[in-house]
Amino acid sequence: MISIIITVFNRQNTVEAAIESCLSQNFSEYEILIIDDGSTDQSADKIKKYLGKNVKYFYQENQGAAAAKNKGVHEANYEYVTFLDSDDIYFSENTLRNIFVLLKKEPDFICTKNILIRKSDSDIIADNKQISSDVDFYKFMLSSPLNYAGHNPYVFKKTLFLQAGGFDVNSKWGDALIFWRRFFKLNPKFAIVTEPGYIYNQIDNNSVSRKRSPEYYSTALDVMLRCYSENHKDIHLFKVEKSWHLIFMLYAIKSKSLRKVIKMAMLLCSGRFYFIPSAIRYLLETKVMK
Repeated sequence: MISIIITVFNRQNTVEAAIESCLSQNFSEYEILIIDDGSTDQSADKIKKYLGKNVKYFYQENQGAAAAKNKGVHEANYEYVTFLDSDDIYFSENTLRNIFVLLKKEPDFICTKNILIRKSDSDIIADNKQISSDVDFYKFMLSSPLNYAGHNPYVFKKTLFLQAGGFDVNSKWGDALIFWRRFFKLNPKFAIVTEPGYIYNQIDNNSVSRKRSPEYYSTALDVMLRCYSENHKDIHLFKVEKSWHLIFMLYAIKSKSLRKVIKMAMLLCSGRFYFIPSAIRYLLETKVMK
């Protein structure tokens, strides 16, 4: 019924917990596909003891998280696929069963409203208040480059995931950013789990997505600009381009690149600049730039 794809790169200290959280589920119609993206530590040795009929291991030379996830989807045997990062775990033993209940409605996509974020000093439940049963996901995605479709665990119908082209292997940051806009342009039928389903581990700060250097902001800006270029027509149709331009400006400033700051300032002041106040209001109300 569900193929769980765990991508691994040098996660010898956390990968076992990720696998165990799958094996402890009160649900048996799943397979686990572990995609090792060229680990050089002892991750493979930690994984070996779990291999069997429903747990399979694939090794590839390091190509990045997007390529590893895409490979997992291609290797998946079930109709639905979901992803579990090798340093995260499922919220409870009922996570997959809660998803299975919604799969009876044959959706193309499932997300959750809530996620538990684990920090070194506390656990926080994050609720995405913009996600509801009547949300227009495509318009929501185009309202800001920083909008995401609820929280993990995300579940996709395999055929539609592949139709959208999979995750962007050319992105060193935000490999799903471009994918989300392509996926929801296909107008998928969706369902939402209200209970938390995922524990997002922020105790270990080795993740590239958690490092906030000028290089990080420069790389992120480049990806957002590619996404903007691809969706330019619809972004302007929904009159939300200034939300994008404001975020571009912020990231350009934080990249400490004078060239990018000048370029983004020119973009912000061009076109329908009178939408800037409404864009500021949207960004403040949604706290998308927090």
